[in-house]
Amino acid sequence: QRLARHLRHHRTGYLQPDSAAPGKKQYIVGDNYHITPGFDMRGAAYNEPPRLDVLHRAWFDKWLKGIDNGIDSYGPVNLKQVGDSWISAAQFPRAGMTRQRLYLSNRRSGTAPHAQGDGSLTTGANAARGTMTVSPTLWTLCSRDSAQQMAGLTAVFQGCSDDARISERGALSFTTPPLDSSRRVSGYSSLHLNTVMDATDGYWTATLNDVAPDGTSKVISSGQVMASLRGYDRAESQFAPNGDVIDPFYTMTLAARQRITPGKPVTLDVGLLPTEARIPAGHRLRIDVFAMNAPRGVPLRPLLNESGLKPQHIVLDPAQPSFVNLPLSAGI
Repeated sequence: QRLARHLRHHRTGYLQPDSAAPGKKQYIVGDNYHITPGFDMRGAAYNEPPRLDVLHRAWFDKWLKGIDNGIDSYGPVNLKQVGDSWISAAQFPRAGMTRQRLYLSNRRSGTAPHAQGDGSLTTGANAARGTMTVSPTLWTLCSRDSAQQMAGLTAVFQGCSDDARISERGALSFTTPPLDSSRRVSGYSSLHLNTVMDATDGYWTATLNDVAPDGTSKVISSGQVMASLRGYDRAESQFAPNGDVIDPFYTMTLAARQRITPGKPVTLDVGLLPTEARIPAGHRLRIDVFAMNAPRGVPLRPLLNESGLKPQHIVLDPAQPSFVNLPLSAGI
């Protein structure tokens, strides 16, 4: 837990403006895997950042040798927008985002007939009641998370790494109508779920996707949580202005476990990794919810034993709505 706090503070210290000399801190995020770092950094001729080795040398020349080479005016944050080109920014997440809730509904969107359940994301809480059930499967072996876990080795299968429709066979999908204009997503998202489990524990995974008009579903962020380890440290977590947790810092200790009572409603928050993406007009946003995420995320025993790999349920109730809180450049 101390290591996690150290890494968290180390990370956020690089993403936000501070008192360091301009350009002394550089932050670069590309759409890469462990075995492909910098593959899309070929220089200005391609509207991309310089190669990593070029940036490394320039940084050391400036800050160790005192050579005035202009690296201090570069960035300081360079991001590869999912679905678009590279951009430079003063910080990450980018300033100026609007926080918006989108609510999970069991109303069919008609865009995910292949999923275990096809639902909608709505801008307002709806009066629909019902239960949607998701069962653990191995469809996520063909997914972007799987490619990440395999260090990019399986990314050559683009039908898995760049399109989630195969893995969505093991998910509940909730999708918006087409966007009337492009939106940017920058920062943390969090999914709040009202759930019921048939066992004394459960495992929840969620992804945020960009759905193209042709149906291609591209993951732009993901997160996961063990139901019994859903508790988070409020002092270390981040919250939206309306009080929604947007970056839960899970306690993750055995002493803090909150066992599940089968059949009893439990609310939990699935924090999604911060992302930077551009969603073009005509595309849709989608939340996928899974009960298994092999090979990236598999509960350790005895937690796996307690889950029993049983089906898990999202309870749609106007009094206890399930929703995702998103950082958008403009409301939907």
